[in-house]
Amino acid sequence: MADLDDLLEDLELETQSPPGSRRASKLSPAPKPPTKAGDSYSKAKRDVDDLLDDLDDVLADDSPHVPSEPTPAPSQATDSTEPVVASTGKCFPVYIGGSKDEQGLTPGRACDRLRCTKCDFEVKRWENIAWSESCDYLFFRNFFPDGEKLSKNMVKTKGSCGYACQCTWKSASELTALQKSPEMRWVCSGHRKAIA
Repeated sequence: MADLDDLLEDLELETQSPPGSRRASKLSPAPKPPTKAGDSYSKAKRDVDDLLDDLDDVLADDSPHVPSEPTPAPSQATDSTEPVVASTGKCFPVYIGGSKDEQGLTPGRACDRLRCTKCDFEVKRWENIAWSESCDYLFFRNFFPDGEKLSKNMVKTKGSCGYACQCTWKSASELTALQKSPEMRWVCSGHRKAIA
């Protein structure tokens, strides 16, 4: 019981003393060789005291800790023809379209960076085809994205495009907003805007 009282008294002194003065307190006596009766208790107490001292040193340090960011490696080729990526943009509203419709970032284009939020697959597009009426969920679940196996239910249709992921499919012959189809869970995954 006396040990508990001593510890409570030490704790009270520590909470009243300013940070950094912990080394001079009764909680941080010089390490003593452990005795058989309280070996594990003494070692644990010393370990906690050492950790508290380290914490005080970090908190007493006047300079704020700023994590270092990795520096990018210098480019190997200085006359690269690749454009510098400035930012990404997302289509809203999202459109799909036929084979004659331009693709890219909205407005007035069919998005070519679609991703399904239901199955988490990229949406693929096949030009000049439409999906047959016999298509069903299991057909796409089993055969997507294998175009050769999917071709069994592709109907050649000039000007149309067949879109599909692993859970949903749609044919389009003209620019169509996906907001008009609430069962669609396709979103734009982002387009890179390049600066020359």
